[in-house]
Amino acid sequence: MFWLRLALVLLTVWLALVSVNSEESEELNPKVLKTIKMLDERKRICLKGPSYGYCKGKRNMWNFSYRNKDCLPFTFSNCGGNQNRFYSYEACMEFCSEKHWKSPDIYDILEDGY
Repeated sequence: MFWLRLALVLLTVWLALVSVNSEESEELNPKVLKTIKMLDERKRICLKGPSYGYCKGKRNMWNFSYRNKDCLPFTFSNCGGNQNRFYSYEACMEFCSEKHWKSPDIYDILEDGY
């Protein structure tokens, strides 16, 4: 019973924080919001594991492995799968390396420095 109560309390706190963050994000500059959404999308793609797909082709591709913090080769079927697939190691690392996951300085996003 204790764990259930604790889970409910934590869920309530989390929901409250999410709603506060949603209200705050409406006040942000649209450029900042767009950049934040792009960073979230990049993380979502790069955290997915390799997916062969559902066709019969065999193409050597690269997939970012969060566990290894590196891009690893895998075989792709040429259709289906997910977006965590790249034609070269360099393209994979450029898109998925964690240096791109950190939020940039807000002044770098805004053209006028405000």
